[in-house]
Amino acid sequence: MQIMHVGRIAHSANRTIPDAPIAPSAVRAAGQMWTDAQGMQPNDMPRALELAEIPGVIAEFAQATRNAMAAGFDGVELHAASGYLPNQFLSSSANRRTDAYGGSIENRIRFVVETLNAMIAAAGSSGKVGMKVSPGMKFNDINDEDPLPTFIALAKAIGPKKLAYLHVMRTGIGSETTLRAAYSGAFLVGGGFKKAEANQAIEEKRADAIVFGSTYLANPDLVKRFKNDSPLNAPDQATFYTPGAKGYTDYPALV
Repeated sequence: MQIMHVGRIAHSANRTIPDAPIAPSAVRAAGQMWTDAQGMQPNDMPRALELAEIPGVIAEFAQATRNAMAAGFDGVELHAASGYLPNQFLSSSANRRTDAYGGSIENRIRFVVETLNAMIAAAGSSGKVGMKVSPGMKFNDINDEDPLPTFIALAKAIGPKKLAYLHVMRTGIGSETTLRAAYSGAFLVGGGFKKAEANQAIEEKRADAIVFGSTYLANPDLVKRFKNDSPLNAPDQATFYTPGAKGYTDYPALV
């Protein structure tokens, strides 16, 4: 079960409370998001978390972990990618704090490290907790000039925890190669892989496993298709993040 917190990527039309969304800093994310009631709308202006509030937010990740385990999941994944709250703390563009959670690389990785610690305690084992990151990905207005040093420091900090895995998204800056060298645990890579390229990456030990996202969404029987070298359905991006069954449950399976 992937556990996430949107942070500043929010709009009041999608929320059940009147409060402003929270973020490391009061920096509005450029861009728009989909709302069922009002269509595309700009992201709301967030408020900066008070220092005393941060432990409570981390505790929510721990409670979500307990809920997932109680529901029967084998493990949980901290979503620290794609411009959402943990990624916002990692980002020098979104995180402009001057306290223990901002400024230096050591401080900007603190929220993620502490959240992982809380999730591990809640799950009962570090082997039941993984994490996803996307160094250099600009989605949701993450615009760091030099993101790799931050993620190298994070990889080294979490290595001794022996997580289930670290999942790195390919974003065109060579992060998967750099972090493979910096991280000592199980290493997963995702981002537009085809079958042959995925097999090659594993054979060359550039990854322990390959993650398929939209390809799996469009091919619910992907394992069978790979096994038989069958043609693949193409993902319909126009249906991503939209309401209704179309694009979620209507892709055809092999007969």
